[in-house]
Amino acid sequence: MPTHRAVALRTKLAFALVVLLLVGVALELTVRIAFAAKIGPRVLLYGIVSDRDEQGVQSHENVVAGRYSKYFPHQKRRDADVDTGESFEVTINAHGFRGEDWSVAKPPGVVRVVTLGASSTFGYHDRDDETYPHYLERDLAEACPARRFEVINLGIPHLDAEQILALFVDEALALDPDVVTFYEGINDAQGGGWRAPTAPSLASRVRRAVREHLLLAALLADLRAKKSFTADEVAAHVGGKAERFLASLAQIREQSRERGIELAVVTQQAQSGMKTREEMRGLRYGEEVARIRERLASQGEIASGELYLLAHDELMRALRGWSAANGVTLVDGIAALDARRDTMVSWVHLNAEGNRILSRAIASALLPRVCPGAPPPAAGVDSAAAPSR
Repeated sequence: MPTHRAVALRTKLAFALVVLLLVGVALELTVRIAFAAKIGPRVLLYGIVSDRDEQGVQSHENVVAGRYSKYFPHQKRRDADVDTGESFEVTINAHGFRGEDWSVAKPPGVVRVVTLGASSTFGYHDRDDETYPHYLERDLAEACPARRFEVINLGIPHLDAEQILALFVDEALALDPDVVTFYEGINDAQGGGWRAPTAPSLASRVRRAVREHLLLAALLADLRAKKSFTADEVAAHVGGKAERFLASLAQIREQSRERGIELAVVTQQAQSGMKTREEMRGLRYGEEVARIRERLASQGEIASGELYLLAHDELMRALRGWSAANGVTLVDGIAALDARRDTMVSWVHLNAEGNRILSRAIASALLPRVCPGAPPPAAGVDSAAAPSR
């Protein structure tokens, strides 16, 4: 039989655990109430998911040969409109990509365009008919009604250039595309180099589940993240990224040329996340980069979002030089969107208006190659330039 001391010890431990649990619950409720007062009542339900249909587009765990991941066929996913807060369902097709189903065999007489990229191609926070690949198919068809166009969106969130290369080889080439576009950069700018995706371990799934269901845990994880970077740390982070980025693009270019595929690379608009959307309108990409460099020189450190934008700028500069040196079509997405950077609802993610602007820029570059003599898409009022500041 347990001694009196053992019983007393167990009682104290049980009491301590109950107290810790109650304190944890109280802290979690306090954090939720505080954030709900600033953001909105939906925060009170953070992590409370009653149906798989409520899972967001950030999660895609269909790992392909350890090289990249995509969605499972017809997987249920939802996203939300940043401006209205409205939640909507996102269509994932039988191939694990966004949009309606398509046949692997190219239909006769169709000009097939495949768009490669990550979340900004997939269309974070955009409905199915608000992504730039959706608008691109429409813009090409309207400008060249004599030809049939099909644009297939192979954008998958979080992928970097080397993973996109693997997806290109495994998925895009089998589609026999006439044109392939590439629009990505920020994931390479943020990451420390490519890592082969793997099925998550039990420990990582537990950690993610805790962060996804407890707002306090997510807040603590964010607070532990490094927030500022010195000039030496910036240089170490940026070093080697452009070479790795271009090495993947070089392989995409080589395989495209061998098969007679037209490749077009698109510079990606991005931001540091340090400005409001109102402040972003008229603040051009190059101006924001210059201000960050000045702050690093004068203050000796910058924030993480600023670090990633500096790395991104290095990649985009390298992309411009590489495309010119190798005769690859370049679409200047940065320039097309520079006066309307307020259309970015987050890091690199465009709203419907921004995607229409980007689509027209891409279509204008592709039309001389797929439909000589066709006029460029007409610019709508949404692309009107705001005054520079």
